[in-house]
Amino acid sequence: MQAGHGGNTTEMRQKFCPNLKEVFDFSASVNPLGLPDKVKRIIRDGAPNITNYPDIYSRNLAGKISKNLGISQDNLLITNGSIEAIYLSAGLIENKKSLIVTPTFSEYERAIVSRKGKCLYFKTAAQNSFSLDFNKINKILPKVNALFICNPNNPTGNILPKDELLLLARNCQRHGVLLIIDEAFIDFLFRPQEYSLVKDSVKLDNVIVIGSLTKFFALVGLRVGYITAGKKIISEISKFCFPWAVNSFAQAAAACAIFDYNYIHRTRAFIQKEKDFLFAELGKIKAITPYYPSVNFILCRIKNGRLNSEKLFNLLGKKGIFIRDCSNFRGLNNRYFRVAVKLRNDNLSLISALKDVLNNQ
Repeated sequence: MQAGHGGNTTEMRQKFCPNLKEVFDFSASVNPLGLPDKVKRIIRDGAPNITNYPDIYSRNLAGKISKNLGISQDNLLITNGSIEAIYLSAGLIENKKSLIVTPTFSEYERAIVSRKGKCLYFKTAAQNSFSLDFNKINKILPKVNALFICNPNNPTGNILPKDELLLLARNCQRHGVLLIIDEAFIDFLFRPQEYSLVKDSVKLDNVIVIGSLTKFFALVGLRVGYITAGKKIISEISKFCFPWAVNSFAQAAAACAIFDYNYIHRTRAFIQKEKDFLFAELGKIKAITPYYPSVNFILCRIKNGRLNSEKLFNLLGKKGIFIRDCSNFRGLNNRYFRVAVKLRNDNLSLISALKDVLNNQ
């Protein structure tokens, strides 16, 4: 059975195609351009620092990220990837009720449960392109203590307008609800500042924004994330933190990457162009329906009644093509899968393999 997340390349390779020289991992939505060249030099030259402890609270990195985001360092907390940020945030709502908009990232539910919390779910529907009905969700707010939203959303790729999110934040505030927004993929947008609530989170007393540097800068093996919020919330969350949570390579790499504007602009232009290409090619395959995303992955629905996502995952795996089976996303079923946007030749390999598998079913 497939693991709960994508990116398990070694495991999948051993299981499906141990003799293939080349495989293509479309299950993890990571920047296909790879590490910035400046970061490669940082990591290479930083080897001697392994014998020293890293900055215990990532203060140097926090200073640079806060400058980059345009907020005070007192409103920022560096974490070991966005996963740690999610679990730290859940510490504020122990034994309480949280509302999760589905389908979405499964770790929100796990984090809540780990803190003995209870989950309620607001399901968005495929027939409405997984759009969020703000009027309906506002009616549920009096019943919960927190609301988790992924924006842009994983796995649908939908993006919510900033003005509606701010209105939702104020409605949450009226009902004493903590709004937790995961912006792990927001940097892939062409103008992320037009959607991000980072600067608003420091002014509101009930909003937490979670960010990630690992996906956009291809630092997934190093793990760097952050939380932005009001000073009181940051102070509370800091009580749950472990010292030396972020290693020295991760701190140095992230501090370098966030100011590599050439890499940032090149990535956004590339993703926009290649996303449109891959979406158009997927749309030509009659057996599936792709949903147009705002970022670097595409959710697809299988229309072929003789095939489900697990079977497709297995068949493609034998060809060295790894996709994300979305059947374990709450709110989806075994008709859905997700693919990352990769380099042109990789994307062509995916299209070719999909056509071959689907034409033989």
